[in-house]
Amino acid sequence: MRGATGNGVRVLEDARIRRAALFAANAGNGLLPEYGSDAPLFQRVATSLRLQRRLFERLTGTAGDPADADADLRQFLLLSEKSRQVAAVCAGLTYHLNALGAVLDRVTIGKLSNVFGKNAVRFAVAHAALSPVTIAVLDFNHQETERIVRADGGHILSLWMVHRGLAELWRPPLDGMDAPASAALVRSAAIEIGTAVAAFIQVVDR
Repeated sequence: MRGATGNGVRVLEDARIRRAALFAANAGNGLLPEYGSDAPLFQRVATSLRLQRRLFERLTGTAGDPADADADLRQFLLLSEKSRQVAAVCAGLTYHLNALGAVLDRVTIGKLSNVFGKNAVRFAVAHAALSPVTIAVLDFNHQETERIVRADGGHILSLWMVHRGLAELWRPPLDGMDAPASAALVRSAAIEIGTAVAAFIQVVDR
């Protein structure tokens, strides 16, 4: 009975991952390029399981099945949009922590928390060792710094998903992804941070 129940849970989870991937990744222009941004068509797809199944089967031929991802990536794909945005902030802030100053006193942490949220700041401070050494300096009082943190956070998680083998088509949209990443984004550090963020955000999202 336990085995059957476990298999049933897996099947339901697979279905959720596939549906989330289908509508979160490149929704609109990416999934059906020959139709462009056909809103009525996507309304039909959103309400028709048959059309969803046909579209998904067609796309897996080139992009693979997102439900075949490893455990951490599967759980990340099941996160709410809000939790994924928090994850992006955690990733970007951790990456740029060294650029925000060598000394993080209570006043500084309080200011960072006001901008990025307490969870993100706690995560970044706890994982400060993952922040790459840099000579660049960011002013956390500057609005551009917030944009950089959010944009790079999205790109960091995207690099992590690539590293885990997820096709670009299935990657969920994240805040700031329409902006370019920092030119000197260190891939190895980004992947380490992405791995840590994915494990952390699963616990927060429960």
